[in-house]
Amino acid sequence: MNCIVLVCLAVLLAFVEASSANEIFVKRTLQHHCYAVGDPHYKTFDNKYFNFMGHCRYVHVTDYCPKKDGGKSRLGHFKVIANTGNCARINVPSPVSCVNSVDVIIGGETVHLSYLSNSPAPKYRPEYTVTIEGAYVVVRTIPSGLTVKWNKVHGLWIYLDERFRGKVCGLCGNFDGNPNNDGVNGYPFRAGGKCGAPQTPQHPCEKKPHRRPVALKDCGVIKSHHFANCRSSGKDLERLYHDCVYDVCAETVATMKDSSCEAIKSASEECDGKLVSWGHLEKKCKCQVEAELGHGNHKRKECCHFPFKHHDRWYYVCIKNKHSLSSWCKTENGQFASCLL
Repeated sequence: MNCIVLVCLAVLLAFVEASSANEIFVKRTLQHHCYAVGDPHYKTFDNKYFNFMGHCRYVHVTDYCPKKDGGKSRLGHFKVIANTGNCARINVPSPVSCVNSVDVIIGGETVHLSYLSNSPAPKYRPEYTVTIEGAYVVVRTIPSGLTVKWNKVHGLWIYLDERFRGKVCGLCGNFDGNPNNDGVNGYPFRAGGKCGAPQTPQHPCEKKPHRRPVALKDCGVIKSHHFANCRSSGKDLERLYHDCVYDVCAETVATMKDSSCEAIKSASEECDGKLVSWGHLEKKCKCQVEAELGHGNHKRKECCHFPFKHHDRWYYVCIKNKHSLSSWCKTENGQFASCLL
């Protein structure tokens, strides 16, 4: 079985939405992970949680790290650099910042991932792969070790194998098992560009109290029976709930729905593969990828429905057209249509 076949099998099996429209399922991974999501909330590899409102380019993780004795940096193989600034979806100046784009640098090559841009074409290089998996762009090193997931909005997840323990640095921490030595000020990890000083903004629900009711209702899904399986695994749902409320209150009216959906989806990422559901947000949030049908003035959009069956095979992502850059899926109404990625 060659490398490309193995990669394709991994794509079909990883990070899959459950077949029931009201369920959210993220495949459990044995890798350790850090994240930067929302406005922005961070978790390091060693489980330190913090909010950081930096406006700059920051190294989130790299294995190009100074030696413990202060000597010259060790030679490494990868860097994950994120550009944080005014949240692109809000598009107004604000002390609140978000991750707007990511550069994954592997073996001298750069994969650029940005807010709502066209997904990069799938790649199969000797040192890494780039795949489209549902709503995510996923970059994996070969051999396995580093996995980067980007949701094309403001959500970044980075996964590392155990063999990198104590061998990395960045905003995601040094992965040595001690959360107390993970830095949070960002200054040692600047990666160039014009940098503003991080601020501590007023809580958006205090600044915009009229948004609090929607935030409390939508984020209440996390504290409800819909996340019971996640709660039983010992996860800190109270923290996930408060992060969700913060993000939804920070939104403009036009983007509040999207923020609620992204916050609930981000919370589900922390559930270690436990099945949770959308609750009252099902109709608003279940559309993972949109597809376009019809022509001219008769064009319309429908949701792709994953997984779908075609020629006795199940597909969990849009199927790439062999003769063009387009791709397609089966919609919730059973029609085949072009994916809008």
